[in-house]
Amino acid sequence: MADFTSHEAPVHEAQSLPATLPSKLIGRDMVLATIYTHLKDNMPVQIYGPAGIGKTALAATLASAYTELPGGVLWMHVRQPELEDLLVRVGRAYGIPEIANRENPRAMIGAVAHTLTANKPLIVIDGTIDAAVAQEFITRCADNLPALILSDEQLVGPWTPISLSRLEPGQAALLFRQVAGLENPDSEEHDADIDNLVERLNFNPFALVVAAATVRANQQSPLDFLNAMPQQPGVAGPLLALTTAFRTLNSAMQGLVLMMGATFTGEASAELLSMVSSAPQESIERAMEILARRGLLERFQRYGSSYYRLHPITYTFTQPLLRGSNKLDPLRTKVRDTLVAYARKHSNASADAYNRLAAEMDSLLAAARWSTEQGDQDTANQLTVALMQAGDFVNARGYVYELMSLRRLATSSTSAFPAHASETSAPLPYEDVRAGEQSPPASDEPEDEEASEPEAAEESPTATTAVTTSDAPLPPVAPLLGSDEEEDDLDLEEEEDEEAEDAFYPTLPYDLLGEDEEDEFEDEDIDEAETATVAETTDEMTEPEAPADKEAEGEPTPPSPEPPEVARLRASLAQARQQGNLHRQSELLSQIGQAFVQANMENEAIASFSEALATYEEMEDRSGMLRTLETLASLTARTDNLQAAVLHASRGVQIAQQTGDTARQMRLLSILGDARQQLGESDQAVSAYTLALDLARQLQNSEEEAQLLMQLGYALLDDGRPQDAIKQWDQALALFREQGKRDCEGRVLGGLGTAYGELSHWTEAIAFHTSALYIAREVGDKEEEALQLRNLGDASLQAQQLGQAVLRYRQALHLAIQANNRDNIVSLLVDLANLLAESRRHLKIAELLADEAMRLDPTNRNVRRLKERVEDELEAAEASGVQLAPVTGTVQEYAANAYQLLDA
Repeated sequence: MADFTSHEAPVHEAQSLPATLPSKLIGRDMVLATIYTHLKDNMPVQIYGPAGIGKTALAATLASAYTELPGGVLWMHVRQPELEDLLVRVGRAYGIPEIANRENPRAMIGAVAHTLTANKPLIVIDGTIDAAVAQEFITRCADNLPALILSDEQLVGPWTPISLSRLEPGQAALLFRQVAGLENPDSEEHDADIDNLVERLNFNPFALVVAAATVRANQQSPLDFLNAMPQQPGVAGPLLALTTAFRTLNSAMQGLVLMMGATFTGEASAELLSMVSSAPQESIERAMEILARRGLLERFQRYGSSYYRLHPITYTFTQPLLRGSNKLDPLRTKVRDTLVAYARKHSNASADAYNRLAAEMDSLLAAARWSTEQGDQDTANQLTVALMQAGDFVNARGYVYELMSLRRLATSSTSAFPAHASETSAPLPYEDVRAGEQSPPASDEPEDEEASEPEAAEESPTATTAVTTSDAPLPPVAPLLGSDEEEDDLDLEEEEDEEAEDAFYPTLPYDLLGEDEEDEFEDEDIDEAETATVAETTDEMTEPEAPADKEAEGEPTPPSPEPPEVARLRASLAQARQQGNLHRQSELLSQIGQAFVQANMENEAIASFSEALATYEEMEDRSGMLRTLETLASLTARTDNLQAAVLHASRGVQIAQQTGDTARQMRLLSILGDARQQLGESDQAVSAYTLALDLARQLQNSEEEAQLLMQLGYALLDDGRPQDAIKQWDQALALFREQGKRDCEGRVLGGLGTAYGELSHWTEAIAFHTSALYIAREVGDKEEEALQLRNLGDASLQAQQLGQAVLRYRQALHLAIQANNRDNIVSLLVDLANLLAESRRHLKIAELLADEAMRLDPTNRNVRRLKERVEDELEAAEASGVQLAPVTGTVQEYAANAYQLLDA
């Protein structure tokens, strides 16, 4: 890794910063001096404020001074990274393969801390990041180093938070004049118009820069821009500026902005954009240079080539336009396919190919994640293969951890027969999809095994599991863009009429709409042929319609009111603070947190308990700290803030051990194990559960012992140790039977079935899953019943009991339909249809199931492949004169008839 310089390496020249450096920072002198004082003392600072408020410009100004120092600037642009992501980035930045190429980067925390301490850079973390991840990185890796964290919201951590707000009117006018080129100090021309314009834009720096750059590029007056803005009151300044600026672009330029909006990260190289659009790379670069001058994107260099990034506000702005025209998913599919082609193109052992792959690594990973969410694991697999075939790229450039991430995405279903259903978001309603539609007829074959069993195939059929997720509708663009003052935000509680709301959405490009109108703005730098080529990339788009009503728009639910007792407790808290009574403050903060817990307001509860923890720490009250850490660990785990749960639980375990509180130590270890398990760190989960199990036995707490044995079994199974999992579950099974806990007994039996399946002992697997099924039916647990039916189908398929496999899949399908769980329905339809397609006689039934899957999820790649397969098989069967089983019922009846056999 020492023979090249990574694009993530520390920067030693101001012009090389991966952010736009303002020629002159306006209106931030005092805050600049304050932050610099903290940085000189090697203290971390968080700069927070709404998007577009100028955080990056302020950080770039500070960083420009640090580029002249020996340590330079380590600028990390992030999107919800895990700690491991930050660790390997440091390894690549400094060319240390021992760090960058570790499959478990956490083991190198000490090496990362040593590297940063030795080099002493200014660290800039720019983007969205979880507070717990930032806190762990700063405290464990960057202690006593200058660091800046840039985020929209205030994060709780060991740093000084500094809020940025909008500019003062005079400062806003000065910024506008500077960018627009209207800085003549002797001229009062346009003063009134500029004052009105900056006020309409709410003095937001991003909005001001976009507006001023547009005025300069178009040689407009400020009044021209002001008159062109939508006149609807209450719209955020950035949205006003972007809408107006977007309308002044010609169709080719609009197409490029929308193309960038269809990328998975809002950024791309000129080469990738050229491949997506089929336009010459030189034309792309000239067009993007114009957009950069207009403030709509940032342009910088990676490995000597142009690289572009949309501002987060601009990226958000594009989403409703693309989604409203039904082009977001098709364009993203095109971008995904192009990224696969890009990876294959550079899948060779050359320095240039290595540079190209490294430059787009973030986009490759983002495309794989998006594809996996759509039920497509093939993309991650193709990207994995491409990277592995690129010579020694992965090791030479330090992307082992990223390759492992791609492998996990490519095999995201870790087991064909999960031991227990993972907790997921609420299923998509099946009935809503079916509403108003007529079901096609289907057959109901005799229910005995022989009638249901497909004819033997030359090769064993393999069930294909399709995991699907729906695209949740995005919220309206305006509230996402935000506003600097509460009174200026869009009022989500009130519905504007349809025409007014549509007024601030720009029309889409004329030639993309198939119309013949001429461009309103002629680009002086790009000829018409190049313009047309770029514009072709998003042809046939239609203009998005304004939301018809609140329900269609999906207006967010207003926040829940605080519990009544909270107001009283807050009043008492204020009094305790005035009196300086820390003990009383900690009690009241804990009571407020508990009130929020009872009201199911976990996030508010976490905030209150975090304050209580800080107060206990100030008093050095270890007992209070321990109680609060346990509560916080439980709450953060419950809200899927797993890294925070790990931090709180780990700290609590240490204090509990020091104070001799064995019971609480056991509970905290259990929470720690749960969090580690959900994070995919099964080996560490095993360690935590094992320690907790020892403590439960010391306490002679057989109920906790049984639960921990069950949890330990799951962790061991996920860690690839099925035989060890069986040993734990055998012990848990005996304890649960003694305690009469039939539901837990059933879960353990299901786990045993999965473990024996991992060992390919299918007879034992089927027996255990069958026992688990009957207990689930006995206790009325429909979720567990559905899981065991699915597991039985999978196990029967592997055991070549094809009739039983069909029967169990049909029964599981019935429960999925009853639960309105579209994801499970589609997955089961695919598995069942693929199995039936192995028998030519059952192809009509397979066609019915495939049609239903296509209706429910037409964009799913596995579903489309299934449909194509069934059509081809049917054509061949009909040509051969095969007698096909008749279709006389619906999919729902086909599933329900099989389920009735369970009661026979």
